[in-house]
Amino acid sequence: LSPKQFRQMLSHIPDAEFRDYLIFLWNTGCRAMEIRIVEKRHFDGTTITLPASQAKGKKHPRVIYLNDVALAMVKRLAKTYPTGPLFRTAKGAAWTANTVRCRFRKLKKKMDIPELCATTLRHSWATNALKDGMDSTTASILMGHRDPATLIRNYQHLVKDQDYLLDAMNSLSTAVPADTPPVGQA
Repeated sequence: LSPKQFRQMLSHIPDAEFRDYLIFLWNTGCRAMEIRIVEKRHFDGTTITLPASQAKGKKHPRVIYLNDVALAMVKRLAKTYPTGPLFRTAKGAAWTANTVRCRFRKLKKKMDIPELCATTLRHSWATNALKDGMDSTTASILMGHRDPATLIRNYQHLVKDQDYLLDAMNSLSTAVPADTPPVGQA
């Protein structure tokens, strides 16, 4: 999704709770399962750290880095929910995989994007970070990959964006003008 499509998506969301869920995913690139288990106790003031037992793979803690938008949101939600999950439905229940899936099912019909799901926001975060000039190693680390090559293997959305690739090619400062004379002919 482009930032414009994401703003359009938000225009279809009437409740603040699902908007928070989407905005947090968009701003952090975290996994959909991670957002469902984030609690105040995981928040250290600048990042969220899920213990290894709750992280994907269950071997290493997962650190979710927060930009200013996500940080303000977590601080606000931590005041509202001092215990239990920070992200909840309008009824105050924790988000489940099924409640998220149901919300996205409705959303993809409204937006006419058949493949839209929570993971789309994670992939969009990666694509947009790379387009904005973030190096792939940093983006991969911020997404919680143990191996930076994961980003290259699984998030090749830029391959489909021909305009971006042409702009990237034309922005290279190492291009040599075609009218450059051969050596010794100046």
